[in-house]
Amino acid sequence: MKKIMIGALALIACGLPLTANAAPPKHPATAAAKHEKTTTTDGTVSAWAADTRMLKLNSGDEFKLDTSVKAADYKTGQKVSVHWITKDGAKLAERVSVKK
Repeated sequence: MKKIMIGALALIACGLPLTANAAPPKHPATAAAKHEKTTTTDGTVSAWAADTRMLKLNSGDEFKLDTSVKAADYKTGQKVSVHWITKDGAKLAERVSVKK
């Protein structure tokens, strides 16, 4: 009986270190967001709502300006270049450049 108990404990002790390597490491969600591909869309402003920070182009594309983007007073008819990512199913503008 004593030999069986010692053998069982030895097997358990040998198996414990293997369980730590069984699951892949989890990465924080913020790391995934940093690696999202930025897309650029050029177009003409059809609407700008400063209160909601929503920019709409003539093409129908709508972008929510990220809080890091300094919002300008975009005018209807202005040519812009929007650099954006998809976040939570919406287009989030990381930068907007007005073209001349």
